Amino acid sequence: MVLNKAFNNAPSSLKNLKKDSLSHLYSYLTFKSLESPLTRKKARIGARCFWMSIYHDPGLIKRRSRMMAIVFVKIMVGLMLPNGQAEPLLKFVKEFKGFFPTTHNSKNLSH
Repeated sequence: MVLNKAFNNAPSSLKNLKKDSLSHLYSYLTFKSLESPLTRKKARIGARCFWMSIYHDPGLIKRRSRMMAIVFVKIMVGLMLPNGQAEPLLKFVKEFKGFFPTTHNSKNLSH
């Protein structure tokens, strides 16, 4: 409501920033909702905010694909697992991400 009121009173030269502003707001709310401890309720709120962020800026998926994928997985884990079980799984995955290479070096792959 605050953003809508601000953009209704803004000069026409700034009105094109409304969708970006809403997308940024919903991205922020997505991240806030997914803070620890993650619960199903927080995951549902995160899912709604995540959707609204993409709705206002569909290009966000392509520009920040890795981050969007991580957020999506965190939301899904939060929705599927009972309260209290999502955090240990996410912590486990985060600790072991270093064991999975993200790029391949052809020199190291030759045997």
